[in-house]
Amino acid sequence: MKSHTKKIIFGVVIFTAIVAGTYGTKDNVSFGSDLSQTGVTAGDVASGSASSLASGFLSTLLAIQGIKLNTDLFSDQSFGLLTDNTYELIQPGNEGRPNPFAPIGSDATLSQGGALNVSFAAPSAITKTGATFGATITGAPSKVTMTRWFEYGSTPQVASKTALITGAFTKAVTDLEPGTTYYVRAVVEINKIKYSSPIKSFRTLDLVTGN
Repeated sequence: MKSHTKKIIFGVVIFTAIVAGTYGTKDNVSFGSDLSQTGVTAGDVASGSASSLASGFLSTLLAIQGIKLNTDLFSDQSFGLLTDNTYELIQPGNEGRPNPFAPIGSDATLSQGGALNVSFAAPSAITKTGATFGATITGAPSKVTMTRWFEYGSTPQVASKTALITGAFTKAVTDLEPGTTYYVRAVVEINKIKYSSPIKSFRTLDLVTGN
């Protein structure tokens, strides 16, 4: 930042020198032979013609090939003491919100060390074609909208999904095949961020033996 500040000051000094060296003041204007090259007349300056002044200034800038400045400023002790006084309003790692379109306060910091945990209980009421799933959530922020469901299937990819759940985090499914191993997990979504439990497996009862 110290180097950046010096560059800004240096740029201001150059610009001031160009303007002062090119135009001087209205009370004492002396363009000499350079006046015709810029396209600016004494009448333009006296009358304050903005367009002519701008055109002449631009022409002069384009014609500049070199500038010699007094660099004593940069060796001055005060200039060397310039420091960076930048203050970070947001500490690194805390930028933005998980969902900037969510209502303010709905994406509050998670409790329990900032970790939301979804635990899936062992399926209960297992039959030949059905079972009951249950799960618990810990560490969820208060006053936040969340959606919940279960994902299950006969492979670890759990291709099927239950309807969204309201009330207790449980769901009975009845579309299973007898004597088949199923995989299931609980899923919670808060502000478009998904949290899921580890996948667990269970087996439905055999069609013949009922075991």
